[in-house]
Amino acid sequence: MEPAERTANPTGGGATDSGHGDTITTRDLLQVLQEKDRLLSTLLEQLTVAGAARPQPAPTFQVIPDLSQNISAFDDSEDASSAREWIDNIRRTSILHGWPAAHTLEAAKARLVGAARDWYRSRSSQITSWEEFEVRFRRTFVSQTRVSERWRRMQERVQQRNESTTAYFHSKVRLCHEVNLDFNDTREQVLTGLRSRELCTMLLGKTHDDDDDLLTTSWSSSASTENGGRPCVITRFGAQPTNDN
Repeated sequence: MEPAERTANPTGGGATDSGHGDTITTRDLLQVLQEKDRLLSTLLEQLTVAGAARPQPAPTFQVIPDLSQNISAFDDSEDASSAREWIDNIRRTSILHGWPAAHTLEAAKARLVGAARDWYRSRSSQITSWEEFEVRFRRTFVSQTRVSERWRRMQERVQQRNESTTAYFHSKVRLCHEVNLDFNDTREQVLTGLRSRELCTMLLGKTHDDDDDLLTTSWSSSASTENGGRPCVITRFGAQPTNDN
């Protein structure tokens, strides 16, 4: 008689005969373990593949608001200072709102009118980017050939009747900076354009460190003088009023 197949008792009672009912054979245990190994291997493979596959980002769409109305039209009748302000305004708006270069170029082209539009059309085949547009625009409309024009505007800028000292000061200083005057020359030009001879003479006798100091002194001094005189001219003899035609 052949011996009966040995079985493993899952309760830890040792091997038993196969004749008992609730027993698991060694072969069954081996098959269970092999199946568990297979399932674990499959799971690991799935996790590895999932980790290696990077999710594709969803497509994004950039909606660019129409801010062209914030940019004034340019027709070449303005002076170099206005042309510089116009092109600088486009650059600031572009940076602030994150415009692509192509959109910035289109916004600039859309605001050209009159002679300025003709200027672009005659060069459209050569201007293919915003960078090229800006370079050529500045070369044509904000070039050094207009320095004499800026200098004339600066010298002709004097304080108008009933114009506040502060308003005149900021306008005059900006024009002085456009012709690259240092502080001492700027101070002289500012005082030259004051209407009040008394205020002009008073400020000449003071020392100023910079534009802000000059503005503060001008404002405080103008409060104690009457701003109704005539623009004065600074000479080696002191402040002299201009002739009021």
